[in-house]
Amino acid sequence: MTSSKPQFVEERGQKVKLNNLCSRGKSSLRQKDVSNDGPYAVYGASGLVGTMASFQNAVPYVAVVKDGAGVGRASACEANTSVLGTMQALIPSEGIDRDYLLHLVRSLHLGDGFSGSTIPHIYFKDYGKLPVRLHSPAEQKRIVDIFASIERQIKVSKQQLDQLDFLVKSRFVEMFGDLKSDTN
Repeated sequence: MTSSKPQFVEERGQKVKLNNLCSRGKSSLRQKDVSNDGPYAVYGASGLVGTMASFQNAVPYVAVVKDGAGVGRASACEANTSVLGTMQALIPSEGIDRDYLLHLVRSLHLGDGFSGSTIPHIYFKDYGKLPVRLHSPAEQKRIVDIFASIERQIKVSKQQLDQLDFLVKSRFVEMFGDLKSDTN
């Protein structure tokens, strides 16, 4: 009896350092520099923080929170946008899918292991040396599509949970009345 390799494991990919797949983008803005005077989005650790008349990064990229409470959290940013200095822009190298890079960075769990009263910091010069798997562009796309499908399923499930929660609350009000409006 022969054992076959599982079909979902097409290849293991080449082991490389993260900094072979991306480079540091610009991320020098301060919150007070955001003037809300233009069409270009500026992102901070909590999402969109404003707009500007110019931008720092011309291509789609990954932004990583490099200090503070959300340290290590990664998000995808579109072209012609900027990030605050509390974040690090990672520009994908040629042949690297931005969303593949996003999932790679998330898989590194860069924010894990920080505790205590000091403000945690991470630096690209350090985490850029971490080993990751480089796959062909076609395999990168396949991996991204799998994660996108899972994320869509999660979104639908969350919507279903919200609807079920609303249903339970509605039934409660039907059975016992609205306790908020009953002040007697």
